[in-house]
Amino acid sequence: MKKLALLTLAAMPLTFAWAESAGRFGDAGTLSPSGTIAGAYATNTPSHEASILFAPTLFYFVLDGFAVGGGVGFLYSRNPDGSSMTSYSVAPAIGYNLHLSNRFSLFPNARLGFSWYTGAGLLNNTSSQLLIEAPLLAHFGNFFVGAGPYLGPPAATLGFTTVTGGWF
Repeated sequence: MKKLALLTLAAMPLTFAWAESAGRFGDAGTLSPSGTIAGAYATNTPSHEASILFAPTLFYFVLDGFAVGGGVGFLYSRNPDGSSMTSYSVAPAIGYNLHLSNRFSLFPNARLGFSWYTGAGLLNNTSSQLLIEAPLLAHFGNFFVGAGPYLGPPAATLGFTTVTGGWF
């Protein structure tokens, strides 16, 4: 246990130096974690449905502005008839950050998701989806919040998405 504590203390200056040298969001070598945690409860008398989603994403900027990465996802949904569905997914991704100013940037990105479903009565237990989004990001230090349009599942839905994350 003492060795682990000493190793952690010894690595901290390297971590801080790396974080300080990261510059701004989108610079080559920048690592950017973000993601979604969502819960929903929908009621359509006399039925109801509850679901929870956990989907972290990680991008690495291999060149200034150009990122590769991916995400994983977990979705649990309880249906009106009492049955439930669980979904696990992986999604490789690419993105490009376009700086509009020191505070704002546009980060269009695309993911190709592959999902596996479990639950009673599921006929097709796998699927793939393409998701394209283009959030406008507002940067605050090494954190960001953003919102913008997306095109994705189900059935080529055009919608609105939000994102929060950071970089180092």
